[in-house]
Amino acid sequence: MQKMMQRLFSVLFALVFTIALVTIAAGAEDPATEVSTIDQLKEAAVTGGNFKLTADLTVNEIIVIQKDLTIDGDGHTITGTANKTFEVGNNDKSYFPENVTFKNITLTNTSCVPAQGRSIDTRIGGLTLTLDNAHLSATATNAQPLTIGGNAVDRGEITVNIQNGSTIDAGASGYSIIIYNPVNMTIKDSTVKGLYSALYFKGANKSLGSADSVVSVVNSTISSVNSFSGASNAFATVVFEDKNITLNVDKDSTISAESKGDQPQFVLVFKEVTDITINVEGKLS
Repeated sequence: MQKMMQRLFSVLFALVFTIALVTIAAGAEDPATEVSTIDQLKEAAVTGGNFKLTADLTVNEIIVIQKDLTIDGDGHTITGTANKTFEVGNNDKSYFPENVTFKNITLTNTSCVPAQGRSIDTRIGGLTLTLDNAHLSATATNAQPLTIGGNAVDRGEITVNIQNGSTIDAGASGYSIIIYNPVNMTIKDSTVKGLYSALYFKGANKSLGSADSVVSVVNSTISSVNSFSGASNAFATVVFEDKNITLNVDKDSTISAESKGDQPQFVLVFKEVTDITINVEGKLS
């Protein structure tokens, strides 16, 4: 009887151990495929998957992300010279990724095209974009390093998570984050720095507009420094041009504005809008 119980225990233990191994294997993330060339990067954007950058790259064309994609930059830099570096999705071409992540990476756009200079430009709804220790910048006049663009055309909510020490910098003149479509955005443990504006909620035009957006700032700094002169250059760190927008700022966050020219730089500006909700526990200065 004792030997039978021992055998039964051994069988049960082996069965449990096998199930545990299967569970671990099922939950494991696919291993990252290494990317070291522009052609490999373009192919990754088409096929989707999990990729790790092993070299700095300079890209002279727009890379359109067609499928779910994770790029771990492993500390490397992608420099874009076209007016956009990455375009996420495309309604006209039926490219509809649902989850795109950039982590441990620097994305710099050096285009000189005014009102462009976009490191990442989302073009669809129904998307979750995560920037995890990602550093975006651009150098064009009126640069827009992170653009929630395109036309969402009722494909669902756009969710953006900016986290883990990420930075977004509009360079010498521009808008760090510009929002043309409704978005649910969380900026956590990160820094957003603009010149004209750091966070710009646009009204409806060719896109849906930013109405119904919710942006939450958690343990982060949002700032702008305006060094320009002339009446047309007065602006603000956060600008609202649409209705029914909610901005939450927690107690560990700061939104600030500084003027170095002859025009004022405001913390907040409301341009003929209504139903704006601002919940501030942190500091506005």
